[in-house]
Amino acid sequence: MAALAVLAAAELRRGDDAMLPPTLLRRPAFTAANTTAGIMNLCTLGTLFVLMLFHQSVQHRSALLPDLSVVPLFARAVMAPVGGRITSRLGPRLPAAAGLLVGASGLALLTRSGAHSGYVDLLPAFLLWGTGCGLLTPAVVAAAIATVPAERSGLASAVNNTARQTSGAIGIAVATRRVSCGASMPSRSARPASTRPPRRWR
Repeated sequence: MAALAVLAAAELRRGDDAMLPPTLLRRPAFTAANTTAGIMNLCTLGTLFVLMLFHQSVQHRSALLPDLSVVPLFARAVMAPVGGRITSRLGPRLPAAAGLLVGASGLALLTRSGAHSGYVDLLPAFLLWGTGCGLLTPAVVAAAIATVPAERSGLASAVNNTARQTSGAIGIAVATRRVSCGASMPSRSARPASTRPPRRWR
């Protein structure tokens, strides 16, 4: 923490020549774009971690099936070019709002899943979740870059990527903490995992 404080003080003294000029952080659109990108990855990677544990610890799947089950999340790879074209024509606000709404709908559907939920129950949530991320990602990157001069576009893109990766790591850490706390609480109805027969994938 002391080293970070010294680095921050040194960067503030450099003003616009700093690695991350403080003036950029005072731009509401720049801050909003990076905050949105961070929230996207915080929720996505944290939920993905919990989902893997859910499949293996609650539904007692093999390690391979949960990995295959989230392949529809890669709808974001299909939707990202589409989202980029929409962003270039309409600007980042509409695709960002649509991506947030669609992705949040997918995550909301996941909250309805339980120990007996089959793959057919989870598939719509995965598709909505992946599609939303595919629309949102190019929009927030474009929004961040649009708020800075052309010569600082690389810096804006790097800050946006750092916000997403850092928030994703925080999301996994928070999810790990929550899961470990829940696992440490005894349950009267819990039975040893070895007595539970594995469920078939539906």
